[in-house]
Amino acid sequence: MGVKGTPFPKGERRICRREFLKLAGLGGAVLCLPWKLAGNPGAGTAPTWAGAKKKLVFAGTRPGAGLRKYADPLPIIPVLPDTGVAHHYQVDLGQFAAKIHRDLPPTPLWGCGAPGAASSWPGPTLEARVNVPVRVRWQPLSL
Repeated sequence: MGVKGTPFPKGERRICRREFLKLAGLGGAVLCLPWKLAGNPGAGTAPTWAGAKKKLVFAGTRPGAGLRKYADPLPIIPVLPDTGVAHHYQVDLGQFAAKIHRDLPPTPLWGCGAPGAASSWPGPTLEARVNVPVRVRWQPLSL
């Protein structure tokens, strides 16, 4: 008898969804294993598409890993004012440079802001009430 009492032809074996998912998970786990075992020449390297070997990067050796965590205060996100019509907002999109961490140089970012105001990241907060429709007009800025 097959799944839910359905007979299968003799010699045919079907797997159920649970078995398939187990096998798929096992196959995915095997693909995550290292390509080379420790002690083999080339250990610590991973193959790349071009066939060249790329040195693996481990935690603590990445660029920026030496940055002090939580050094900068969290930004206070402004509230976007409406356009004068209740529940209608206009958001200007633009590119700007900002310091993400105190020890890093300014980084080019895309963000949004109120019309006529500087763009920011994270962008402004839209205040809305439950079951009250809000209309937002996204306006890209020319560079």
